[in-house]
Amino acid sequence: MQTDLRHTELFKRIQKADADWLLGADRPPDLYDIALSPDGRTIAGSGIVATALEGTLPQRIFLVDVASGELRAVSPGPSTDLAPKWSPDGRRLAYLSDREEPGITGLCLLDLATKAETWVPIGDLWVEYAHWSPDGSAILIGAAARGVDLSGFLGGYTFQTADPALPDWTPQVDIGVDDSQWRSLWLYELASGSLRRLTGPGLNPWEACWAGAKAVACIASNNPHENDWYRADVRLIDIASGRVRTVHRPKDQIGWLSASPSGTQLAVVSSFSSDRQSTTGELTLIAVADGATRRADTNGADITFTAWQSETEILVAGIRSLETVLALCDARTARSKELWSNTATTLGGERYFPFASPATTPGECAVTLEGFFTPQTIAVFRGGEMKTVASLGPKGAAATLAALGRAEPYKWKAKDGWEIEGWLLRPTGDKGPRAVIVDVHGGPVWSWRPTSAGRSSLYVTLLQDGYAIFQPNPRGSTGRGLDFCRAVAGDMGGGDAQDILSGLDRMVAEGIADPKRIGVTGVSYGGIMAAWIITQDTRFAASVVVSPVTDYVSEQLTSHIPGFCENFLLDNYKNPGGEYFKRSAIMFADRVKTPTLNICGALDRNCPAVQAIEFHRALLQHGVKSVLVHYPKEGHWVQHHPAIADYGARVVSWFQEHMPA
Repeated sequence: MQTDLRHTELFKRIQKADADWLLGADRPPDLYDIALSPDGRTIAGSGIVATALEGTLPQRIFLVDVASGELRAVSPGPSTDLAPKWSPDGRRLAYLSDREEPGITGLCLLDLATKAETWVPIGDLWVEYAHWSPDGSAILIGAAARGVDLSGFLGGYTFQTADPALPDWTPQVDIGVDDSQWRSLWLYELASGSLRRLTGPGLNPWEACWAGAKAVACIASNNPHENDWYRADVRLIDIASGRVRTVHRPKDQIGWLSASPSGTQLAVVSSFSSDRQSTTGELTLIAVADGATRRADTNGADITFTAWQSETEILVAGIRSLETVLALCDARTARSKELWSNTATTLGGERYFPFASPATTPGECAVTLEGFFTPQTIAVFRGGEMKTVASLGPKGAAATLAALGRAEPYKWKAKDGWEIEGWLLRPTGDKGPRAVIVDVHGGPVWSWRPTSAGRSSLYVTLLQDGYAIFQPNPRGSTGRGLDFCRAVAGDMGGGDAQDILSGLDRMVAEGIADPKRIGVTGVSYGGIMAAWIITQDTRFAASVVVSPVTDYVSEQLTSHIPGFCENFLLDNYKNPGGEYFKRSAIMFADRVKTPTLNICGALDRNCPAVQAIEFHRALLQHGVKSVLVHYPKEGHWVQHHPAIADYGARVVSWFQEHMPA
């Protein structure tokens, strides 16, 4: 495999697919982090506006008129502007921007009437989120020092450690915990322009919200490392005194914290989670006064978002089986009323999980909608109906996506009798048998849902070339309850791998898959499975392993989330011959017959590059065809242009070489 693919037709073709989706349009292809105005007339969001595929593409803040669907940009660019939030009176927007220093987001306040902007400096920190106080007089800011770790969903790397004042030969020094690794909460008073810190040393907030006008609730840990999130709890901070008290210590992991308007009750999602920002599970209600908890009935949905719309009503979104669900939970009875559900369409497709922007009227909200082969639409849910506001995507996107193929739910029985689900994306043309690529999702506590293929030049190219794509949701996936998630704990590469193999067996029996042209790929946990499953079964014609774990002992000692290994292996790395050894793909490299492309990012701290390197070297030692691709400026996944096109070209060419469509 060549080092430089830029001259190849495949690289150019994939880059063109990205350009067709992302460049040259008079409106953004998608809107991110949408927010509905208090009067319900306008939706704010962040969208890509770029003229070249270089690095991280710039974003601007857009407003969408709910009545007409008209879009207009309100932030100047060409910086990355994102996460808009309306003031309670609807006159101003707070949003994050890196205009002062590329890659370092700060807080900007925009007066919509005068178009005047106020920049809120916060020293040498960067801003992760901001929330208006209930009366609009202050803004709660979540800030981070420049040595913090990012979750795998944001790239899985240490944010920024290089000091430009030091020579490039200066070594990195790790002393465990230092001042560059903490997150903190700040309060900005609009009238005075004053900024004060709410949290001190020894408290690291991962997410936070207002709890009434006089307190802040946060999910926090005593130490700042990414691994400490696994043991985080819920704390309440009194704004006047700064006093902190713990109100809830969970059994597992928690996320998506929100508070009732008075601050007397909290809602949080409790889950068995593999990564920060992937919390999906039970809706837990917490009484602030005494910490008493109740589990809410959500009609079988795993919850992914919470927002209080009154003292008693909580808007939630989630996943139930292959459905996306929107519901309203009554905090008095802890029971939920389903508002909307759909299998072919999902909410908040640009996010990792379903999301909605609440209206002031309970049960109403703004959302983004999309399917595998449909572009994004902006919609409002009002009066019990989902109403389209605007359709996005580049010109002709609907026809382009529809021409790629079709998607269908796919269900089958595992060897132990469990029903397993997933998605099958078929290209246009005859039904098969076809070359099928299994794409295993990350996590393992995550799941595939109908997100637009237009965002993935890799998917576009594979489907155009005639490959079918199989997206299994094996045990460990979300949407089936916590027991289904926990089934992978202590058994990674066991029942979950057999779930995938059983699905392939059925596809072959039904004439969908050509048994001689089956490939496998995946990122993160998907990379773990793409490496592991070829040590257990020789049916695969090709494997593309991306950001994997292949040696759990070295993962435990080099990753920034050793808690992942502990939680999911249920063993100790010092146990000779234990789960750390039994589940490591490198220990079984002698069984592999499948040509394997290994891909990693040098900055990855979730699954450090050494994991892919070890597997590559182990395969070569046993005479297996293996190639290692090591991106110097990428983290847990390839997210910068033009490396995205290079990555896509290498993946497609590997499958073309070993299992042509």
